[in-house]
Amino acid sequence: MKEIRIFVGIYEVAGYFQNLFLGLIDIGYDVGYLNLSPNKFGYNNYKSKNYKILNIVSRLVSIKRSNNLLIKLIEVVYLLVLRLFIFCWCFTKFDVFIFSSGKSFFNFYDCKLLKIFNKQIIFVSLGSDTRPAFINGKYKDDTELGIFNSKKCYNENNEIAKNVRKIEEHASYIINYPQHGHFHNKKFISGNIIGFPTNINVDKHNLPNQTNNGEFCPIKIIHAPTRPNAKGSLEFRKIINDLIQEGFNINYVELIGKANSEVLSEIQSCDIVLDEMYSDLPLGGLGSEAAMYAKPVVVSGYYSTQIKENKSNLIPPSCYSDPQNVKMILRKLVQDKELRQDSGKKLQDFVIDKWSLRNVAFKYSNIILGEIPEFWFEDPTEIKYLFGWGISKNELKQNMLKLIDEFGIESLKISHNKKLVNRYINFISII
Repeated sequence: MKEIRIFVGIYEVAGYFQNLFLGLIDIGYDVGYLNLSPNKFGYNNYKSKNYKILNIVSRLVSIKRSNNLLIKLIEVVYLLVLRLFIFCWCFTKFDVFIFSSGKSFFNFYDCKLLKIFNKQIIFVSLGSDTRPAFINGKYKDDTELGIFNSKKCYNENNEIAKNVRKIEEHASYIINYPQHGHFHNKKFISGNIIGFPTNINVDKHNLPNQTNNGEFCPIKIIHAPTRPNAKGSLEFRKIINDLIQEGFNINYVELIGKANSEVLSEIQSCDIVLDEMYSDLPLGGLGSEAAMYAKPVVVSGYYSTQIKENKSNLIPPSCYSDPQNVKMILRKLVQDKELRQDSGKKLQDFVIDKWSLRNVAFKYSNIILGEIPEFWFEDPTEIKYLFGWGISKNELKQNMLKLIDEFGIESLKISHNKKLVNRYINFISII
């Protein structure tokens, strides 16, 4: 049988695709990885196993951009030629293309050619590339003063909905999460079942000691948000200050814009990791890294009240709760060393058993070979989670009312899913 060769790219998200690349290599596939937007957080632990030409192209696209108009034009032409060259090389080399962030090389035009030549195309979404703009709190970090702009949301929502249509048109398979798969018409494979590939590169029997080795040592809590406003940093600071006022000895460390290596170093020496306030995932990239070192991870979000409806048993045992319970949970962890150690150990065991590079890679192998259990698929008409990411329910309601008042209910772009429309109408009517 012909060896299957796999391409993974073209953008990185929280180390997911780099780790997927490493996992697929580990189970015996011939794989190439390309990141055309090198991550500022320093996810670069793959290069020795990658094709040199792909490493070179990743480095060439990371050149510092000029402000000079003429040089900018030259750069655009240069990057276009470089992208065309590497696409042609990949086209002749690989049989399967795993695309991240809802992007291909040339805005899906290349996908038409890939399909003609029977290349398999898998699109993987981890969040904002398919999440409806009206349930996305990223505007808090991306707009002036972090204020919701209904016109901007309307345009973004249209663009994302169109992009999902294109993905569905060209993909052999789609991996996404029901928490933000609202725009889909077709069934997709649940990311909750696939998991987040985690590079377990530590010895679980020889972990660094937690900082709290004595009765009077402060509890070290770290928070490393890539988007501080959307991830609830202000709310976390207030909770920490409240606990300190209650008399708890806490050393709170906030890491913003730091390289991944620095964040990992701080994780090793901490007692608790604070992840996100309004998350639609029980465990993301930061949490999975904390799990490597058996650290308890506190994350909150409204999906926590629905997660037990998840049809798989692959629910990470993080400290995932409704946002109003964060202070209570954090207080318990600060008070109880055994609880911290037990929570961290359970999370580490889960990641090792369920989210290891090989475990996730084998699931991708099943997809590539067409050996997919029916229960892996999600029906978008059955999506019940409404509350998005990075925003409170009240903020979501106010944003939706502004959007609908200005552009009508059609602006939500979910008219294809009558059940979902009705659920949102009920939500904005009763809250």
